[in-house]
Amino acid sequence: MNPLWTLIFMLGSLALSSSEDTISQKMTNDVNRLKRHYRTSDIALRGPSLFPKDLSNFTEEEQSLVLQESLDVYIRILSDMLKSTQEREIENSIKAIRAQIVDLRISYFHTREQALKKQLEELWDLKVHDKTTQRKAIRDLLTVFQSATRLGSRIQKKAERRRRRRQTPGGRVPQP
Repeated sequence: MNPLWTLIFMLGSLALSSSEDTISQKMTNDVNRLKRHYRTSDIALRGPSLFPKDLSNFTEEEQSLVLQESLDVYIRILSDMLKSTQEREIENSIKAIRAQIVDLRISYFHTREQALKKQLEELWDLKVHDKTTQRKAIRDLLTVFQSATRLGSRIQKKAERRRRRRQTPGGRVPQP
């Protein structure tokens, strides 16, 4: 599947699935212009979405991270598309959409997520077959395992309290 077409399809889905108050008419028009130009109704574009549609099983913080990353991918894709377009109208639409995405990202997604993303990227880039990396990983294993155990326990206790609160009349948790 052509990534340019998929981008346009996803931008169109974003424009259609959101309320009219959050997406300007200009943004909708620009996306529709790109959808027509890149023929996003092509049968070759059918299939699963590139970007997650249902984030309801995630916390707001997790949703924020996924959406921030999705916006970053759109910025990179649109920047690449801009290099290959020669039509002024299409170029203007791409620039306008990209500017709105950049503004949205700056307005709503803060630097904490950026720092978290950086740490995750560093983890994903670890060379797991490298002997030095393996030795350092073993050195840090107990510390990481203990942190994960503590966090997992806190999350589980919090979920249990919420479950008990929902089951208790009046929402009060009985004291042990």
